[in-house]
Amino acid sequence: GIAAGDVRLFGGSTVEGDELCHFPFLHEGEVYTRCTSHGMNQPWCFADRGRTRWGFCDIEVEVQQGDSRPGDTCVFPYTYEGREVTQCEDWEAHPPPDAATEAHHGVTWCFTDEGRDRYGVCQQGVGG
Repeated sequence: GIAAGDVRLFGGSTVEGDELCHFPFLHEGEVYTRCTSHGMNQPWCFADRGRTRWGFCDIEVEVQQGDSRPGDTCVFPYTYEGREVTQCEDWEAHPPPDAATEAHHGVTWCFTDEGRDRYGVCQQGVGG
């Protein structure tokens, strides 16, 4: 396991051996002590003291609606439509399979099971 307060990271520009976020970090004049979504649509952090590598924070993103089950969370990373998905996706740009066609402006979603049979609407609350 990892220590309380440690946050695992993945994707971005991480290299083998990058496992945890490096806090605190300075970004564009602001000090961050937790993951931020500043400049991105998903929480991220730096992987090293020198701020040369970054990754997405492996935080549990809760979902609702769709065909998800109570307590479901996103199962990142996964492959969908030939792409590696590491964050909640824009519903209109990359809709879930067999999704209703009504507008979902500003809504993000993810798969909630390894078999990519269930998905839900992301319920994210992050700083930044």
